Amino acid sequence: MLNRTFALRPWSRLDARYDHLNVLATSVNPAGTPVTLLVDAANAAVAQPEPRGVPFPREQPYDALLVIGHGGEEAEIPVSGVPYRYPCIDAWSGGFAVAKARNLAQRDYDPVNGDDSRLPHNVATFDLLGAQNGSFYAGDAIETLSFDEAGTIWTSYFDEASAWLPVRQRQGRTETFAFGKARVLVHMPGLIRWNRRGEILWAAVHDPMTVDWCDCYALNVGVHRTWACPYTGFPLVDIDDAGIRLVRRNPVRSSGAVAVDESGNRAAFVKAAAERIPGRYVVTECRLADGPVEPVAAGPLSMPDGTDPSCWFKRKVARDGRIWVQFEDPRAWYLLEL
Repeated sequence: MLNRTFALRPWSRLDARYDHLNVLATSVNPAGTPVTLLVDAANAAVAQPEPRGVPFPREQPYDALLVIGHGGEEAEIPVSGVPYRYPCIDAWSGGFAVAKARNLAQRDYDPVNGDDSRLPHNVATFDLLGAQNGSFYAGDAIETLSFDEAGTIWTSYFDEASAWLPVRQRQGRTETFAFGKARVLVHMPGLIRWNRRGEILWAAVHDPMTVDWCDCYALNVGVHRTWACPYTGFPLVDIDDAGIRLVRRNPVRSSGAVAVDESGNRAAFVKAAAERIPGRYVVTECRLADGPVEPVAAGPLSMPDGTDPSCWFKRKVARDGRIWVQFEDPRAWYLLEL
């Protein structure tokens, strides 16, 4: 069914006036605007120290510059005291957040005493003036941090993740939960939605009979819906404000990115080609109905000039019918659009 080619197109490139700064983290916000955290050489040494032994030097705050926008319309936000080394970042219309993916210090938490102050925070929120206005604990092994348009925060997780989460009780037969003060260690939490105070609004429930949330391989945080393809079964999970709307069987295995148009009628899955040559991807376009995902076309992913990408994706962000990707150059984003 390899019957067409799916070409990326250039989306943005960081202006040359920032060439003297190092890209520390970058993403694409809900408006489709690039968000880039930059540091000078001195602060890069603090934010990304060379591994000269174990453990790393103690974490310490550093200064950075957040750039939102592209094409000569960039907004610059000086940020003092960024708290986390090797951060990931995203922004929305009212602020931004940085997160530390690995949070090994959570091992010191004592659930018997229930002292939440022992939980190390690893998500920090900021206003658009660069002032920190909050922080919270979000567990270990975060794969993706993504804002939605309403300003809530989605975190997806690797299969080695764990988090001390409040004990929850399902409300009837719905996807709504009440959370208590006691905490339990949850392995492979999969996907969680938080408000900016760090309160859980929705969390995945591991259930091998319906959705196995070992690893959230693909995440798409759109305007009205969020879509996920978790390992091991790779169903297409459709989530809205009330919780899971629909779980579709999906014949496309191991997809690393998914686009779904706003009508919810079409999707495109991006996965490594069978021969696993770095940079060689296959895109499968599908029709969505109330039942399973139905493939209708497939073909290789190409660069704008028609060649194969030179390496695997270094970063990817999906929102509704668009997938932004980066390769070796952290200053350039490319777009695949349904």
